Amino acid sequence: MKKVEINSIRANIINNQRVIILREIDSNRYLPLWVGEFESESIVVALQNIEISRPLTHDLFINLLNKESIFVKFIEIHKIENDTFYSRIYYDSNEKEQFIDSRPSDAIAIAIRSNVDIYVAEEVLEKNCVVIDDNSTNLSIFEDFIESLDID
Repeated sequence: MKKVEINSIRANIINNQRVIILREIDSNRYLPLWVGEFESESIVVALQNIEISRPLTHDLFINLLNKESIFVKFIEIHKIENDTFYSRIYYDSNEKEQFIDSRPSDAIAIAIRSNVDIYVAEEVLEKNCVVIDDNSTNLSIFEDFIESLDID
C-alpha cells in the first residue's frame, strides 16, 4: 500500500464530470479518479471545513460510527476491474480490525471526515498512475493529459 493525498479536484464545466487527483506521498505519481458531482461536493465540503446546517450522508455515517464506538483507521483503493476502482474502509470494532467495501469517492469522503490516511495498492498505482517528470517545474504536463481525456 502506498499513502496518497488529494492533490486537487477538477471539474469539466461543460459536462460536469469531476476528477479527484491523488498524489503518492513523496513521489511524482498521480492517480486520477472520476467521481460524481455530489460525491465531489461532499469531499470539497469536508476539505474546506464548510459548516452546513444539516449533516450530509457521510457526516451521518461518521456520527453513527462514533456513537457505536467504531473508529475508522484508514481507507485503501485496492483494485480496479473493468475501469472501476474498488476501495475498503478499515475500522476497529470490538478491538478487531475489519473492513467494508466502498466506492472510492465515499471512502475518501469518510477518510477526510475521520482524519485518517488514504492508501492505494501498489498494483493499482503501477497500472493507472501518471508520472510527472522530476524536472517539471509545474503540473502543465499533467494538465495537458487531463484536458486530452474524453470523459463523456
